[in-house]
Amino acid sequence: MIEKKLQDNGFSKYESQAYAILLQNGQLAAGEISRMAGIPQGKIYSVLDSLEKRGYCSVILGSVKNYRLVNPQVAFNELVNKQKASLKELEELQKELETTFMTQENASTEFFQVLTSKVGQVEKFDDLIRRTERNLFSFNKKPYATGFTRTLDEIKEAGRPLEDIIQSGARAQAIFEAETGSNRKPFIDMVSYYQEIGEEIRICESLPLKMLLIDGIVAMVSLRSNDASKFKLTSMVVEHTDLTNALEEIFMLYWAKSKTLAEYIAEEKLP
Repeated sequence: MIEKKLQDNGFSKYESQAYAILLQNGQLAAGEISRMAGIPQGKIYSVLDSLEKRGYCSVILGSVKNYRLVNPQVAFNELVNKQKASLKELEELQKELETTFMTQENASTEFFQVLTSKVGQVEKFDDLIRRTERNLFSFNKKPYATGFTRTLDEIKEAGRPLEDIIQSGARAQAIFEAETGSNRKPFIDMVSYYQEIGEEIRICESLPLKMLLIDGIVAMVSLRSNDASKFKLTSMVVEHTDLTNALEEIFMLYWAKSKTLAEYIAEEKLP
């Protein structure tokens, strides 16, 4: 209704009712407006005086004082300009607040981020791989995120970000925990694929944790819940060279004592 829209833009209830009656009926006396709009007789003159002072209606003098609306294009021009100015100020305030908020947000999360949802961890993992420019080191501890319920084609599709950065010139080195039993064959197929696309592979019996190191700057470390009854990972992403350099030293220690894929296949007497 027109009254509600007027009230949303600064009109009182009685002002909006009087304005709507004048809009529908043209020139009217105060008593007629009072009766038709349901405005108390004792209030109608103060309501009309307010509308007149603000430029929304004008007075027609005669034996009976009448009121009529000023052309809305003229009458509302000042209100529209004020609203535009207020909107501009609000937009500027929004930008200022956002800048301050992001400064504080970045200050609090500059070095450290915690991820608990599986989707969030997978997305962050893929994002970090795509950001790699020089070096990528990874500890791949069981169970593997790709799993062995997927086909090799599905594993290859998931590995496209890794293949892309290798083709762009980045060096990728990965250490995997060895699989046993029925998982051994799909495990060999998986790591063979990674080696085929250019990732340098090592295999060891046990790794302390899941880890991804990017360009000597970013470390993503995933830790298993202490509750042995369920498997749940929490990942921490830290952007700090001190920690990343220390973890690279640990990675190189494991790299030196791990087997190449060819050595692993030969020692395990795998076909």
